[in-house]
Amino acid sequence: MLRAIFNCGDEATTTEIRDMTGLSNSQVAYRREKLREYGLIDVRTGEPTGSRTPPKCHSLTPSAQSHIEAGLFDLYNPPVTSDVEQLSSQVNHLRDRIDELDETITLLEERLQRLQSTLNLRVGNHAEVHEATDGEKIVNVITELQATLADIQEEVTELDERKKDKFLR
Repeated sequence: MLRAIFNCGDEATTTEIRDMTGLSNSQVAYRREKLREYGLIDVRTGEPTGSRTPPKCHSLTPSAQSHIEAGLFDLYNPPVTSDVEQLSSQVNHLRDRIDELDETITLLEERLQRLQSTLNLRVGNHAEVHEATDGEKIVNVITELQATLADIQEEVTELDERKKDKFLR
């Protein structure tokens, strides 16, 4: 309310205050009494216009003017630039965090692909193992893999023997 009076040239009617602040008549009346108690405003009856009740005119006291000059409004409304700078800093921090998370996701995806490749090399088709839902299926897959491994070992042994035979001839 003080700011509204100040913005009207140090004097404002109740209607002007309501228009500038959005306060109701009762809210203006309550604040008027509090500001009068604190010695920050004086109130007088304005000039009557027709048959209407004359408006109340609110004016700043010298005490209010000195408080305003000392920075009273700055206490309640810090400069907008600091808010903008703070928001800009927060946005930049969030963008940096998003970039970090993107990098982490990329690294995790690469790691998952390497693990899947390793699994395929060691176990075979991981989809078959993954599809197994009970112990019997898992045992069957492992048994098949062991049999395949045994066959490969036999072939390697056989190739080694052929190689020796060829070399000794």
